[in-house]
Amino acid sequence: MWSGSDVEKNAWLHVADMVTQKYPNIKIEFQTAPFNDFWTKLTTQAASGNAPCVIGLQGQRAPQFGNLLVPLDDYMSKAGVKASDYVPSITKGLQYDGKQVALPYDVGPFIMFYNKDAFKAAGLKEPAIGWTTDDFMNDAKALNKPPKYAYWVQSDIGNLYPWVLSSSGKTNLNDQGQLDVDNPEWHASAQFYTDLVSKDKLAPQIPSANSSSASANQFLSGNAFMSLDGPWDLINARAQAKFKVGIAPMPAGAAGSKTWSDGSGFGVTKDCKNPDEAFQAVSVMVGSDAENYLGQQGRAYPALISAQDSWYKGNNTADVKPVMDAALANAVPYTTTPTWQQVVTTFSKQAVLTYNGQGSVDDLLSQTQAAGGS
Repeated sequence: MWSGSDVEKNAWLHVADMVTQKYPNIKIEFQTAPFNDFWTKLTTQAASGNAPCVIGLQGQRAPQFGNLLVPLDDYMSKAGVKASDYVPSITKGLQYDGKQVALPYDVGPFIMFYNKDAFKAAGLKEPAIGWTTDDFMNDAKALNKPPKYAYWVQSDIGNLYPWVLSSSGKTNLNDQGQLDVDNPEWHASAQFYTDLVSKDKLAPQIPSANSSSASANQFLSGNAFMSLDGPWDLINARAQAKFKVGIAPMPAGAAGSKTWSDGSGFGVTKDCKNPDEAFQAVSVMVGSDAENYLGQQGRAYPALISAQDSWYKGNNTADVKPVMDAALANAVPYTTTPTWQQVVTTFSKQAVLTYNGQGSVDDLLSQTQAAGGS
């Protein structure tokens, strides 16, 4: 499993101990790497037939790595593990060729973070369930005071995707599971996003290294009053920000308020010599005790529906429950393709030029489509 801090590592070591407490014959050796390095390491291990028995899998990576994993459907049936006990979007997101290859431990819809203090100072009503794209634009114009801007645009394709969904309902793949972004619906939303920077100037020019952490930093520093992010960053944001942090669903467009959700889970690799024991381990790692622990610690918004209250109670986040419920109810799984890394890299590079007014939306989407191989 990937991790980026000692706190994360210790959380997973605790979950590993839970497995041994229930099944004393099973011992877990924890291997980890930073998120980006994790996938490179996993690719190398899989190529040499040395993949660990149990691996973490992000929903977006299921098309790329799902073939390494054992279908769990029969195991789940025999053990009485029900997919319906988990949030449907991430359960589906962790399927490969129609089979459940991993069980989810966390999930999160992509949502709007906003600076409560800035809205109050501008005399604006806070964003809430039911707000629209027109409301977003009106609020943005009232908030915008360069060098502090209303919104932070990010070059990742996932940052544009919710605007496409809310505007048209159009997803990123066609019915055959192939990339489908070079079309009128994506063009319209990409032009809207470009205009926020280069025409309306409601968001600043974006740097070439425009990562998710850069987006969070700009929001937390007070340089941008709204930014898209996931609930996985809410607890840290509230702890670090010198202002009150709120969240809202995506502004509703012609297709309503829609977004994507993603998350991660654990699967059993085909290299494993003890798949029965590995599934037992997974069943504990995504079971109620582990999910309640991870939720209380703020390490995950549990994918197990019955454990989600632990996240609210353990982290004083009960105020955002209506928004989380609404966003999850209107979220689609973030489904991708086996070549998604090439898609993301191509889009991000060209988006910097396009959003900053140095390239065209036509080039952005045609180049991204080509990177997807279709």
